[in-house]
Amino acid sequence: MGAFPPPIDPSYIPSVSLTRLPATAPTADIIATLERDGALILVDLVAPQDVAAINAEIEPYIQKARAESHEAYDLIPKQTIMVPGVVGKSPTMARMAELDVIDTLRTRVLQRKCTATWEDRTEDFSIDPLLNSSLTYHISYGGPRQRLHRDDMIHGIYHRGGEYSLSDETMLGFMIAGSKTTRENGATMAIPGSHKWDHARVPRVDEVCFAEMEPGSALVFLGTVYHGAGHNSVPDQVRKIYGLFFIPGTLRPEENQFLAIPRSKVLGMSDKMLSLLGYKKPGTWLGIVNNGDPAENLAEVLGMANS
Repeated sequence: MGAFPPPIDPSYIPSVSLTRLPATAPTADIIATLERDGALILVDLVAPQDVAAINAEIEPYIQKARAESHEAYDLIPKQTIMVPGVVGKSPTMARMAELDVIDTLRTRVLQRKCTATWEDRTEDFSIDPLLNSSLTYHISYGGPRQRLHRDDMIHGIYHRGGEYSLSDETMLGFMIAGSKTTRENGATMAIPGSHKWDHARVPRVDEVCFAEMEPGSALVFLGTVYHGAGHNSVPDQVRKIYGLFFIPGTLRPEENQFLAIPRSKVLGMSDKMLSLLGYKKPGTWLGIVNNGDPAENLAEVLGMANS
């Protein structure tokens, strides 16, 4: 993709900002803000003790991730530390993926309710969301900013403009702060309202604002929103972010969850997490193994897959 773009001029003053809501805010208020702006900050989503636990549980994987290439992501600078498969490495992070507010929002935005028509009847069913990826985005000093982009590009989504519907969204992300995030140390740039732009509309850096957060708060945004990681200009500071991204159960996840999470750990995970990883059959016949739901006898199914 070539060289990364230069930092945004420190004298730039955003003309817009991200709405901040407490994580305890009514779901209707959060959804209304997502529909209007495409992004917001949920304050105090994760308790301080859980943030500390996540940081401690992920720390043993940091040095290995720092030394490894993440060549599949050419839009992410090498100074960004990307630990993959975080829900398989941090039990606390796996539990955060099941927080009521996260579960409610991803279901509201990404669950697909469908009707099948047969020759003699109709049948209603639903397909629950999947975990698209769980990663760290820890930006070390000197890390350049990303180009502004939309995450839904991974599924080849084309934006035609016109009337907007939240039900058309194909990704919902939660970027949880594991440290204080500031404009100076690489806070994510975002353009509120850009989720409604058509494909021809090109984002500009003079339209961004910065997702500055205290540890435990989270940037929540749709896959249609233009955003990008910021430049870390603060020596001896690492901007710590833990990302949880979800997609409709009809799409292929970015991170191959069947290989990203050790099978030995999968067997001890909750029914909700098994569903998010794709091990449970939804309302249709997606994901069946031996003509059945693999979650009903997962140990046997995994044993067969390992043979």
